[in-house]
Amino acid sequence: MKLAVTMSVLPTLKRVLFFCILTVSTVVAEVKRDYLLATEPWPPHFGPKLPDEGYFADIIYQAFQQVGKTAGILYTSWNRAFELGKKGKYDGLVGAFYAKEREKLFSYSEPISISHLVFFKKKSRQISYKSLTDLSPYRIGVVRGYYYTNEFNKADYLQKLEQVHTERNINLLLIGRIDLIVAEKKVTQYLLKTKFKGHDVEIDILDKPLVSHKLFLMVPKRSLKHDSVLKNFNKGFNLLKQQGKIQEIMKKHGWDGDDI
Repeated sequence: MKLAVTMSVLPTLKRVLFFCILTVSTVVAEVKRDYLLATEPWPPHFGPKLPDEGYFADIIYQAFQQVGKTAGILYTSWNRAFELGKKGKYDGLVGAFYAKEREKLFSYSEPISISHLVFFKKKSRQISYKSLTDLSPYRIGVVRGYYYTNEFNKADYLQKLEQVHTERNINLLLIGRIDLIVAEKKVTQYLLKTKFKGHDVEIDILDKPLVSHKLFLMVPKRSLKHDSVLKNFNKGFNLLKQQGKIQEIMKKHGWDGDDI
């Protein structure tokens, strides 16, 4: 009986030992990292499944390496990253848009990249615009609940057809059920290359973006490392620019080196 009990306990002891070792390893890895950042995955800009976590994360990592620092990105929901970030639980939030109302809680790094909201159409269609009113004859695919711009969201003269995600809008555009979609440029190009292979050649972009947003590393003012993060990142980032390495990183990830 004692032998049976002893034998049954062994697997449990092994699991506990493994967990302890794993926990210790994780803690050691955390200690070795100078800065812990957080964000929600946003392929192809950044994400844990992308090569080197995407061009944006790659730029951040290499910028810190320029000044002898290391960083890691925790991928979670944006809401969780923001709420914990503003309390100083993380040293930075990755890929944030500028918003004036956030300045009480966060500081902004040098702008790292640019996100363009653009209109996509089929190449076979002749569509252009100077103002949103020019697009009133066309069926425009949007994602339910998304904020685009004040003017666009309030434009009740536009034929906006809502779907739950951009992939559905791409499919409707390809089969001719809608005339345009408005979406983030790199994200849609990435989806066309990965989930609609061969169809990317059928799609074109209108010359005029709806809006462009600079993307930043946003640093919580309550973080004990606030000054260090800003100083070291900006210094390293500027060194990368001086060495022409930003363009190299972009091209390594399959993007135009000037599209930042």
